This record gives sequence, C-alpha cells and structure tokens, in this order.
Amino acid sequence: KNIGSKYDWIIERGRLAQQEGGVIEGILFHQGESNNGQTDWPNKVNTLLEDIKSDLGLGDIPFLAGELLYSGGCAGHNTLVNQLPSVVPNCYVISAEGLSGDPADSWGLHFNHDSQVELGKRYARKMIEVLGW
Repeated sequence: KNIGSKYDWIIERGRLAQQEGGVIEGILFHQGESNNGQTDWPNKVNTLLEDIKSDLGLGDIPFLAGELLYSGGCAGHNTLVNQLPSVVPNCYVISAEGLSGDPADSWGLHFNHDSQVELGKRYARKMIEVLGW
C-alpha cells in the first residue's frame, strides 16, 4: 500500500468528493520529474493507481498521463510515460508535442502559461472521447 502525506491527501479529497455525491470517472496524471528515468517507474505508477482504485472503490476508469516538455531536462522520461499504456489498464498518453517551457524556469521543467492551457485542453478532449460524452 502507498502510505504518505501526499497519498493520504489524494484519498482524503477523493472520499470527501464521494461523500458529497461526486463520482470519480477518470484520473489525470502528470508526473515524472522526481522519478526521471527510473526504469521501474511505469510499474510504480500502476501500483499507485491500483491502491487509489482500491481505497476509493473505483473500477476500470480512464487514466490519462501527460508527457513532459520535449525540450526540458526530463524530456527523456517521455519514453517511460509512453510505456504506461502497456502496463496500466485503460491508460492514454497526452502529448506535449509543440508545447513550450516557461522562460523563467531555469531547469526547463515547467510549461509556460499558454502551454499549460493547451495541455489541459488535450486532457479534456481525450477524457471526453474515452468517456463517450
């Protein structure tokens, strides 16, 4: 089981939403900087997702994982992001193609404002598609 303050926060928020009548129909995921290049990362993500689904009583809901900046310091991690659909059920990768970094970010890890908005739209379009809305 995943245990820790960030995981607990996710589960607490999910349960609060469910208690208020909310239905979790999918999960958006964007991460990689802290595990950049770790070959076991796709399996770690799958374990995290299995724990979340178990703790929140979720079925086979869509899991959308976003790529990292192609130009940034973690661009190579996209190889692992793109392995997720072969490890995680009902998983889709959201492309970061054509998106730009924030010039104020000297590490080259974060999207600029317009690219954040575009990435959000890409997540939305894919979720709408896979949920059949």
